[in-house]
Amino acid sequence: MDKSKPFIFSITELDAKGYTPTSFEWKINAGRIVKGQNSREVEVATTSANGFEKITATVEVGGFDPSCATTIVSCSTKIIW
Repeated sequence: MDKSKPFIFSITELDAKGYTPTSFEWKINAGRIVKGQNSREVEVATTSANGFEKITATVEVGGFDPSCATTIVSCSTKIIW
């Protein structure tokens, strides 16, 4: 990942067994979300991620069967300065 370019984290496959996820709450450990906070995909600016070796995005997905809890997924990528 190049510091000067935004990075995109996305959820591409969800096995929701007939339910459509209706909420997406993204959090990142470094950088900042510039687009897509409440969608399946976020764009992250890395210019403010100084001192971090990698960026981790975590998303809490809601809208499944009410008997299920929300689903939390996390992914990391290395920052190349």
